[in-house]
Amino acid sequence: GLSARVGLGPPPVSLLGRFPLVLVVNPTIPANSVRELVALAKAQPGKLSYGSYGQGSGGHFVGELFNAAAGISLNHIPYKGEAPALQDLLGGQIDTAIASIGGVSRHPGKIKPLAVASATRFPVYKDVPTFAEAGLPDVDMPGWGGLFVPAGTPKAVVDKLTAEFNRIIMLPDVQARSLELGFEPVAWGPDKLNAFLADQMGKIKRLVDAGRVKG
Repeated sequence: GLSARVGLGPPPVSLLGRFPLVLVVNPTIPANSVRELVALAKAQPGKLSYGSYGQGSGGHFVGELFNAAAGISLNHIPYKGEAPALQDLLGGQIDTAIASIGGVSRHPGKIKPLAVASATRFPVYKDVPTFAEAGLPDVDMPGWGGLFVPAGTPKAVVDKLTAEFNRIIMLPDVQARSLELGFEPVAWGPDKLNAFLADQMGKIKRLVDAGRVKG
């Protein structure tokens, strides 16, 4: 998740990897694309629901970005974790869900992935399009894992840590295993990580200011 305001708090060292969040639907829902789901939601306003892995979670943010960008009103159902959300999706208690690719991959053939909330397709699931490809480029908020150090850490130490961790995460065997688990290794340094965090915080602030996510 996002920690403090960008520019404050622990200095960033590296963004090691991103894990795309994906919009999935129960196979009984008559929609095989984002466009078809949007049309279905507009034809039945307020009827369809989406599950996330918690109130104020990345899944919640992506769901509300989707609602705002598409002009629809999927009802948010928060769960205490991803596993129960996907179980209820499989059981038909909810219509759609926002989950990690890693979580979705544990149920092959049982749920339909419609789009990833990232700028590019995920390397291991190249058949799943992005929201941008469906005409909704604002729905771009991947999960992520980064490394931070205590405030006051000397720049030379930060630079050394950045170089070493980025070297390790990009080793071929580490990359392969990361992709299997649903993480895309990126190895970004402090400047790019800060810019990424600022962009993500801006999107979250707009959702909160619009009343779509309660702060």
